[in-house]
Amino acid sequence: ALKVHNSITDDIDTFRPRQGRTVTWYTCGPTVYDACHMGHARAYLTFDILRRIMEDYFHFDLLYQVNITDVDDKIILRARQNKLIADYKEEKTAENNFGFVKA
Repeated sequence: ALKVHNSITDDIDTFRPRQGRTVTWYTCGPTVYDACHMGHARAYLTFDILRRIMEDYFHFDLLYQVNITDVDDKIILRARQNKLIADYKEEKTAENNFGFVKA
């Protein structure tokens, strides 16, 4: 039987799905607001391994969903910063190349 740690009681409990052998599982995915890195892959890999164990070894039927946050305050802020930086670099390039400030 699959055993899980119950973080509320600090006990090790037997995992029992609510309906027969069907497990519904929702996982918060990454909020990607900068370059991808190994931490993003780690999250997907870890949960994929757990999903495979639950399906292939314990024979549960899984409905597995992962979200990817596409817009939030961090993303909006980073986009604004990148735009301001790009505008600044473009202005400095124009000044250096042509000796005037772009209007």
